[in-house]
Amino acid sequence: MKIAALRPEQKSPPGIDHRISIFEGDVGALSKTSGLSVAAGLLSRLGSVALGLFCLATAFLFHTNFASQNELLHFEKDLAIAGGMFVLAVRGAGSISIDNLVKRQVKEVHPWLKAVL
Repeated sequence: MKIAALRPEQKSPPGIDHRISIFEGDVGALSKTSGLSVAAGLLSRLGSVALGLFCLATAFLFHTNFASQNELLHFEKDLAIAGGMFVLAVRGAGSISIDNLVKRQVKEVHPWLKAVL
């Protein structure tokens, strides 16, 4: 269920903090663009770092009630996904990616672009 950002005079639905719902569009844009960059292999290092940091933030901000086994499971899941994203950021997307194609086609790559690819 999608919750739209509320104006200050509106009341939040029960159990929903209106301050959190303001960031919903930003989180959706981050996850979609980062996910597409990792899936396509275009600037995958940058996308995987963004998703890794997002998963760490989600784990440490929202899944901290370790008395609940469900919360602990989601905390560990987010840590595992973040670890995988950071490994992808270090190793790169691999030989079958748009990043690798760009590296092979362009003779001189700017140093900052080389670091991201």
